[in-house]
Amino acid sequence: KILDLLYIVPNGPVAMHPKIKNLMFTSTNLGKIRTKEDYIKIRWLHRSLSKYYNKDICEKIIALLKLSNLEMENTIRGSYPPWEPDFNSKLLTIAKDVYKELFKEEIKILIIHGGLESTLLINRIPAIEAIAFGGKIRGLHSPGERLEVKSVERTWNYLIHLLKKLN
Repeated sequence: KILDLLYIVPNGPVAMHPKIKNLMFTSTNLGKIRTKEDYIKIRWLHRSLSKYYNKDICEKIIALLKLSNLEMENTIRGSYPPWEPDFNSKLLTIAKDVYKELFKEEIKILIIHGGLESTLLINRIPAIEAIAFGGKIRGLHSPGERLEVKSVERTWNYLIHLLKKLN
């Protein structure tokens, strides 16, 4: 029954963004399976750009689990809250200007549906504007994850210039 259950529960992309091409909107993945003598603990991780859809995928998976008629407990733990992009943000406009001034090129704006620390601030201080940026990373959250060391200095210089402009 458990293998059948794992087969039918969504794992991976669930929905793409309705307006922005090639942007993952909601996904879920099987995080951990821990077996004990008298029970099995299964953990899923859900991500979305929307609080509603994050909750929705969680509820759908619980509904599928209940169909198995297995004895179970469901615990919903917190995750990084979604961060819906604000392209009209004053902070983003300043950040783009500083980048162009410093590096003589347009900054590439990327949106990801994964959890970022910035979302914790936004969730606690609703009026705050936030952006997230960092060095060049390859293979994020994988055994092959790598940081391009040279990009750290570039990111640091950008941060210093941005803070000066905001001061």
